[in-house]
Amino acid sequence: LAMITPETLIVGVDVAKRTHYAQMINFRGEGLHKPFPFQNTRSGIDDLVLKIRTIQFKNGLSNVLVAIGAYRPLLASLSLCFKNARDYGSPGQPAPCQKGQGTGR
Repeated sequence: LAMITPETLIVGVDVAKRTHYAQMINFRGEGLHKPFPFQNTRSGIDDLVLKIRTIQFKNGLSNVLVAIGAYRPLLASLSLCFKNARDYGSPGQPAPCQKGQGTGR
């Protein structure tokens, strides 16, 4: 729980076979965006990262915590996207995911 501060955007992901759902809340548990679906594809992961970065920037949050089940392809994709994001200056600018990583699609 020490990882969750007033500057943390918490993203919960409900994993399914093809279509996943994500919900974003602040440290108080208040919803910052309505739950939304995203596909288990590279473009779906890119959409998720864009929404995360947009909500993070809009709310002035400096940290992101993604809570997700142990679905390795999705975890690998998100990990890569946020690793790449460190190389980008603005949190409002999403980092591109590299082709061939994560879901393999």
